Amino acid sequence: PRGCLFVGAVLREDCDVASTGAGILMEWNLGDKATLQSARVAHESPIVALVYGPYDNGPVVTADASGLFRVWEFSLASGLCLAQQIDLPVFPGSPSSMASLRPNPGAPILAVEPPRAVYAAVCGRLFVWERSKAPSDFLG
Repeated sequence: PRGCLFVGAVLREDCDVASTGAGILMEWNLGDKATLQSARVAHESPIVALVYGPYDNGPVVTADASGLFRVWEFSLASGLCLAQQIDLPVFPGSPSSMASLRPNPGAPILAVEPPRAVYAAVCGRLFVWERSKAPSDFLG
């Protein structure tokens, strides 16, 4: 297959740019031979959710266990760039109807509905991320 693959990883040991346990976002170029195009520290803690879309050209959305969501846009000139972030704190012990089915019940859940929205579930609350619309889109 050809194209790009975005992968979340965890830093195993301290280095110059981050500490042990930091969440790393990698971009792999798939082709005749898979090649790592870029790797960057995306979060101070491990990435627990990563989705691509909802649009044909992304963005990439990542979340860590604390509820910090980051939206990454891709450009040929500069690769992955942080476009926006939102902090939806995770409260320990918060109720969730699916808690027993998940290995980390407090961690955020991400889902994509192309081409409309990205949904985030945090501590029993649902958040929707959509591209903003121009005022003219709301007029009959």
